[in-house]
Amino acid sequence: MKKLIYLIVFILFTFPSHAQSIKVRKLKKLHVSHEAWFPSFGSNSREVFLTDRNYKGLSLYNTRTKKEILISEEPGAGYSVILKNNEEIVYRISKGSRGKREFEYKSYNLATKSHIVTKSAVTEGIQVSVNGKQIELSKPGEELRIITPVEDRYFVWASLSPDKGKILFTAVGKGTYVTDLDGNIIAELGYLNAPSWINNQWVLGMDDKDDGHNTISSKVLAIHVSSGEKQNISGGKNKIAMYPKASSKGDRIVFHNEKGEIIIVKIRIR
Repeated sequence: MKKLIYLIVFILFTFPSHAQSIKVRKLKKLHVSHEAWFPSFGSNSREVFLTDRNYKGLSLYNTRTKKEILISEEPGAGYSVILKNNEEIVYRISKGSRGKREFEYKSYNLATKSHIVTKSAVTEGIQVSVNGKQIELSKPGEELRIITPVEDRYFVWASLSPDKGKILFTAVGKGTYVTDLDGNIIAELGYLNAPSWINNQWVLGMDDKDDGHNTISSKVLAIHVSSGEKQNISGGKNKIAMYPKASSKGDRIVFHNEKGEIIIVKIRIR
C-alpha cells in the first residue's frame, strides 16, 4: 500500500495534471474610422501600429484615448516597424523605380513630430533575417552566422524568441519550425503562416486556406512549442482572421479580418 501511495505522489509531482493553456478572456473590435491592416503593438498593449492593405502609410492608434497619430503616408512604411523606443519610431520605406527595390529607414519623434533619415535600423544584440535558402544571424562586431535548418527550402518569417535563444521560421512548402541558434530543430509546428512569438513557450500564426485567388478562411492559432497543443484564438465569428501579433507582455493578441477591421483579444496564459 505504501509503495502505491509513493508511486501516485511521484506521478503527481513529476507530470503536470494538465498542459499549459491559454484562456481567451475578451474579443474587441477597435473603433478605427477607416480600413486598417497588418496591426502590431507598440511598446505597450494600448498602442497599435496600423497600415493599409498594401503596407502604404503608418499610423499609431491609442486604444484608451481612441486617437490616431499619422506617422507616414509613404509606400512600404507599414511593412516593418523596426523600433519604438520611448518617443522614437524607426520604420522602413520602399524606394526605387523600374523594378529596382531599394529601402530607406526613417526615424519619427512623437514629441516633435519630426522625421530624420537614418542609414539603417537601430538595433542591438543578435538579429535574425532570411536570405533565400538560408537564415542569417548577425550581431554587431561579430562575424555573420548562416544556418540552413531545412535543406533546399526558402525561408520566410524568421524571428528570435524573447529570450534570444530560439528561432521561429517557416520553410516554404514544408511547414513552420523552432530551432536553437545552431539550427537544431526543437519543434515542428506544421502548417502555420506568418508565425511570431507570444512568449518563450507559445507561438502565434494563422491557419489559412484559399481558392487559388482569394483567402476563403483563416483562423488564428496559438501553439505550445513543447507539447504541440493548438488553440484557436480568433473565435468562431471571425471567418477570416489574419496576421496576428502579440503584445510585449503576451496578454493581448491583435489581428485584422477581411473587412479591414482590427480585433484585439485579451488572453491569460495558465
